[in-house]
Order: sequence, then structure tokens, then C-alpha cells
Amino acid sequence: MKKKAWIVIAALLLGCVAAVPQGKTMTVLAAQTTENTAAQKSQTAMAVSGISKDRGGRLYMADRTYHVLRRRNQSGNYVVLAGQLGKSGYKDGSAAKSAGFCEPTGLYYYKGALYVADSGNHRICKIENGQVKTVAGSRKGIEGDSVGSALSARFSNPQEILMYKDVMYISDTGNGSVKKLGKGKVTELVKAYSLNDLRAPAEPCGLMIKGGYLFVGDMFTEELLRIKL
Repeated sequence: MKKKAWIVIAALLLGCVAAVPQGKTMTVLAAQTTENTAAQKSQTAMAVSGISKDRGGRLYMADRTYHVLRRRNQSGNYVVLAGQLGKSGYKDGSAAKSAGFCEPTGLYYYKGALYVADSGNHRICKIENGQVKTVAGSRKGIEGDSVGSALSARFSNPQEILMYKDVMYISDTGNGSVKKLGKGKVTELVKAYSLNDLRAPAEPCGLMIKGGYLFVGDMFTEELLRIKL
């Protein structure tokens, strides 16, 4: 049976997620609302900042406004998977009961785990078997710019993550840096030392790997940069 190819779009400014079968009409999957009832908060992604999909086709979404991660259920509703609705925090632990996030952005599902760029807490987390665990950066929301062992490394508002061959690539947006996490260590792939440094993205965001290159979207210059891996 021929599989349908879908394009899934996270429209950050519009606060919505849409799916587009190739050559077909766009369908809105979730959208921002002006209402603030508890029911609507639990069902609607108020500010979509990242999406990912697991092998079973289930869609996950980062809701930056309410500091939670959501998963689309069989009814088509986006229910809270992890975090405390409307409350920012930085705790590891039970995804549903005690874990906290602050403006989560990038998501990437890889080998049974959902990885999260917890931007406001300057860290990278992993959700697996119902538990949230910090895998890189500070467990206490400390901002910085350093490499080394995963938990001693520091980030500044990381926006996007990408896994490729067991290595994680991280848009360390506040530091103008793209970092790598592999074998428990964080290293720097490229860094801009000023907003005018054309050798690297000044404000790296979106990431994609294709043909042996890492493509990086730069929010400051509104350009797409290519880095040989």
C-alpha cells in the first residue's frame, strides 16, 4: 500500500500546527485560542514551539506558553504529557506529576525517548518510561556557555535539537553556537563571536541534516547556513 507523504508545520507566530498531504489542502491540527478556560488549556496548544513524531505516528508538541509537552490522542485532542500546566519549573522526575519546564521549544523523538530543548531552563531533557531526566546542561536552570561533560556544560536558551547516528546537535541560540552531545560530552561545532561574524549563525535555530551537511537556520540574518559534518 502506498504511504501518504505529509508535511507538518509548526507556525510559531500563528500558534498553530497544520498537516498537509502532498498536493492536498492544509488541515489545522491545533490552534491558538483567546479563551483561557481550564478545559481549553488542557486540549489546545497555546503557543506551538516544537513538534515531533514517534514511530507509531503519534504527534508530540511543545507548548511554550503553558510550559508543558503535549501528545495527540486518538480523539485528536492534545493532552498534557509532561510538565505542570501554566507553571514553569525545572524539576526532573515523574513526567505527569512533578517534572517542570520553562518555555520548552525543540523536540526530537529518538529510539523510544522524547528529547526536549527546555529553553528557559538552559538544558536538554529526556522523557522515557514516564520520567523526565536532564541529560545536558544545568539541573537548576543556570545559564552559561561552556563545553565538557554533559551535566557540567552550559547553554543559553537552546531552541532546537536533532539526533543523528546517536549524536545530538543543539542550537545554543543565546550563545550563537551549535553544539554536539555524544558519549556523555558536549563539544562545540561552530560559534559566532559577534552578530557580524559570518562564519557561524548568530542566532541558530532550526536544524536539518542531509547529504553529509548540517543545515542551520539563523534567526538574526534570516539565512540558511550549511556546515560540513
